[in-house]
Amino acid sequence: MKCLTVQIEINRLPDNNVQAFDEAEFLKRVHSVNRYPEIDRPEIGKGDYHNDFISYNFFTEQLPELWQQLRQVLVEDADYFVTLSPVAIIACEGEQGWDDYRLLHHFDANETTVSI
Repeated sequence: MKCLTVQIEINRLPDNNVQAFDEAEFLKRVHSVNRYPEIDRPEIGKGDYHNDFISYNFFTEQLPELWQQLRQVLVEDADYFVTLSPVAIIACEGEQGWDDYRLLHHFDANETTVSI
């Protein structure tokens, strides 16, 4: 089983406000392709979120198929991606797990990304 994760960087949201991210819209989109992530998040109202992120973790045996489905609803819709792109990192495990992860999207366009 491999993991693909979408990380929302809280420090890239307006005023570091985690509530500025429309999680309901994100989940509606991934649910539309029958994907239901495990969500890891900091506790709201507990401390400084300057370096924190929310992780949406998707597990599968078929990473290329999963990425194709998620790309369709998250990336290929330009109107939505313009809001997601500046705050998100998308990566998946490689053959050696996270030791050789694949960076699929990074909010910093200078980072090298790959496809699967």
